[in-house]
Amino acid sequence: MKRFYIKLFIVGLLSLSVFAYVYYNTVHDSDVFQIVKQRIEQKTKATKPLIFNDMRIAQRLEQSKGEMLRVCGDFQYSTAGNKQAFVAIVNISNNKISSGGQILLADSEFTRSSIYTLCAEQH
Repeated sequence: MKRFYIKLFIVGLLSLSVFAYVYYNTVHDSDVFQIVKQRIEQKTKATKPLIFNDMRIAQRLEQSKGEMLRVCGDFQYSTAGNKQAFVAIVNISNNKISSGGQILLADSEFTRSSIYTLCAEQH
C-alpha cells in the first residue's frame, strides 16, 4: 500500500510540474497589454508615463504560424488630457511575442471612427 501512495505522489508531482512549466512559458493577456503599452509609449515619444484605459483584446485569430491579437483601448497624456483611441496588432508565435506589429493611433476624427469600427464587439 505504501508503494501505491509513493507512485501516486510522484505522478501528482509530475503533473504539477508540467502544469507549472506550461503556465510559465505561455504568453498571457497581461504580457500582451504590457508590450502594447511599451510600443505606444515608444511611438508617441512620451516623456511621462501614459494613462491607459479600457484595454481589451477585441479579436483573436489562430494562424498556422501562431496567433494574432487585436488590442483596443484609450490612452491619455495626463489625467486632464483628451482620450485617444488606439488599435494594435500583436503576433505571437512559438509562445513569443514578435517584435513586429502595427499600431494605429487616432490623430483625426476619421481615424478615430475607423478604430471604433475595428474595435466594435463582433458577435
